[in-house]
Amino acid sequence: MNSRTTWIGCASCNQKTSHLILFEVDDGGASDDGMWDIDAENRYSVVQCEGCKTYSFLHKHFYVGSEDGREAIDVTDTVQYPRRIDGRQPIPHRGFLPIQLQRIYIETRNALCNDMNVLAGIGIRALVEVVCKERDAPGRNLQKKIDGLVQVEDLTPAGATILHNLRTMGNSAAHEVKAHTSKDLATAFEVVEHLLIGIYILPAKASNLPK
Repeated sequence: MNSRTTWIGCASCNQKTSHLILFEVDDGGASDDGMWDIDAENRYSVVQCEGCKTYSFLHKHFYVGSEDGREAIDVTDTVQYPRRIDGRQPIPHRGFLPIQLQRIYIETRNALCNDMNVLAGIGIRALVEVVCKERDAPGRNLQKKIDGLVQVEDLTPAGATILHNLRTMGNSAAHEVKAHTSKDLATAFEVVEHLLIGIYILPAKASNLPK
């Protein structure tokens, strides 16, 4: 691979693509405290996707340490801006969502992209709660309101079971400050996306079909 390119997830192409390195600068140094000899470096890059031509900013931090001549540390971390979830774009046509849902959806997705897993869990629960409120689902609490979505035929019983699991995840994030894994949160977020598509986006698009 050309030394002036790097493969990262593209926020627009929805997959890993080759990015041209347009600008790069290193800011590193070394230290020796008598026991550890550590070389550390920060590398900052401006890159452009060779497919869609959008720009991103990369920050790589890596260091190598040795003790008595033995290599002990070799860690590399890469941060991408704008942050993104590889392979996942925001849902299309989200303009059909009520304004409050649009805002919470974007904030929750941003929390996922930035590894803010506690906030992402709370956001997923909030999305479910706002859907129940916006659809006037009957019930005195979120548990009953999810079942109420079945009564108003916005949700199947199987779908309600899934949403109850998401509600439990959100409760543990809000009340126990529990950070669920990124994988579990990504799956939960995908479930909510399908809920939003089924309740709001598809009916809105279908209303424009010829009668």
